Amino acid sequence: MSVSLDEVYVVELLLFSVLAFGIILLPPRWSLLCLLLAGCVEVVPPGFDASASVSLGNAIGRLLLPILLLLRFTGFRLPKIRWSFLSVIWCALTAYAAVATLWSPFKLSGLKMAAYLSSWFVLYLVFDIGWRRRWLDQELIMAALWGSLTLAFFQTVVLGNPLFNGNRAGDFASAQFSPFTGPQSFGPFLACLLTLLLFSDQKSVLRSLSIGACLLALIEVGSRYALIEAGVVTLIWSLLVAAGVRTKGRVQLKSVLALLVLAVIALISFRAVVAWIAPESRVNQLFEIADDPDVAVAGTFGWRLLIYDRVLTALSYRSPQELAFGSGTSSGGEIPQELDTDNADLDPNRNIHDEFLRAEYEWGLIGLGLGICMILATTGKLWVKALRLRSLNGFAALAIMPGILLALLIENPLAGPGTAESLGYLLVLSYGFALQQRVFAEREIRKPSAQLQPGPSTA
Repeated sequence: MSVSLDEVYVVELLLFSVLAFGIILLPPRWSLLCLLLAGCVEVVPPGFDASASVSLGNAIGRLLLPILLLLRFTGFRLPKIRWSFLSVIWCALTAYAAVATLWSPFKLSGLKMAAYLSSWFVLYLVFDIGWRRRWLDQELIMAALWGSLTLAFFQTVVLGNPLFNGNRAGDFASAQFSPFTGPQSFGPFLACLLTLLLFSDQKSVLRSLSIGACLLALIEVGSRYALIEAGVVTLIWSLLVAAGVRTKGRVQLKSVLALLVLAVIALISFRAVVAWIAPESRVNQLFEIADDPDVAVAGTFGWRLLIYDRVLTALSYRSPQELAFGSGTSSGGEIPQELDTDNADLDPNRNIHDEFLRAEYEWGLIGLGLGICMILATTGKLWVKALRLRSLNGFAALAIMPGILLALLIENPLAGPGTAESLGYLLVLSYGFALQQRVFAEREIRKPSAQLQPGPSTA
């Protein structure tokens, strides 16, 4: 069975409407589940021009619903935020992005970007409250996993994969498993759910089945950098277990070396099986990049290399003032227009597939400095929680940080709050900061969980 994009749009509207009403009306625990599933249903009208208009579905899903959910959780009062260095830096970046819209050639897209950054902050507060009040737990994570897999089965098998079979996604024709959002968004979402399931102190048969299903789905989705994220997370978790951190904290060198040998053998075997079963898959292309450099410059990757070269060339001709302040929020939309390609009408917030290059181009050294400070401070705090406090939550969030860094280097996650990818990252980061449990330590933390404040915190 295969349907048209117009018919899929009607299905998307119906599903999103049901989930939106669930976010607004259901009890907090189930409203959070609806929020996670809504991230897997992006309502994009056929032929929508993101550079010239605002999508009502995106405005509702990415900004309005998170605000309503936060107000529900706080009794329709402004949340009491315990300000920290991280929250101040993020708000400063958001404010500067809004101000930098004044000298941008794409003012509508610039305002949308400022709203996106604000939405990230609101969504973090929502998940922080969810973890602290125990509405979010392993059972809800598994429910989100199986619910998203059901949506992916419905879109891929029942509807015939009309969204990502050369119609809307073009290069994703080989990605055979995804819900109503792109594989590059669904893949990281699965990697984040896998992280939460691995770094959990609760053991059950359903958890083991969920981990297996998540790994299988990641292969079927075909997102190459999501597979790298999942691989890094799994390796870190395996090394922690093999090193004996769960017991007395003593490193067992033989176990670590044996695990690394097994990992190499498993990778080689996986490479051979994928090349034999699905030689045209994007997963196989990931391995072929190392064998044939020409593979790396084909398709979307070649387009990105062209964009990177143009951005670096433009930066090399800028004055010190332009390097400091940038050319304005969303001004990266100029690059495809100057190249005069078929991608000239893309969303200006999604043209430079590198958030660091984009920050320097649009916000200058000010924006780039704020972003780097944010990453370094976040990593430092998680390092302390994981390595010094032996917090299981800290280990989970620290394990996903390489994946977040990779996403910042090759994608535009900042322009997608409320999508499956962003919800996954925020889910793990809020898990890392919100709770205080020493599962990997020799003894439990003395502060009882009952002393945890239910109010929001920006860590």
